[in-house]
Amino acid sequence: MVYPNPTDGAFFILLKDNEDGEKIYINVFDISERLINIGQTAISGENNLFYLNLGHAYPGLCMVQIYSDKGERFVKELIIQ
Repeated sequence: MVYPNPTDGAFFILLKDNEDGEKIYINVFDISERLINIGQTAISGENNLFYLNLGHAYPGLCMVQIYSDKGERFVKELIIQ
């Protein structure tokens, strides 16, 4: 889950059903498919809520790509106002 959406640039990513120590990769692309943010983190115990701030990004539609080292992958649309 990615929220709030739309956002002013700051948002959270809530992940479920991930294992402790699992690596998570988060890439954000603008509508032109330019990479505007790249990140990596690891699940640690109950820590499955991640904060990102894209205040530097231009307003518009973005794609948040989240994948794990276990092969799980999903993409969410995010509107930056």
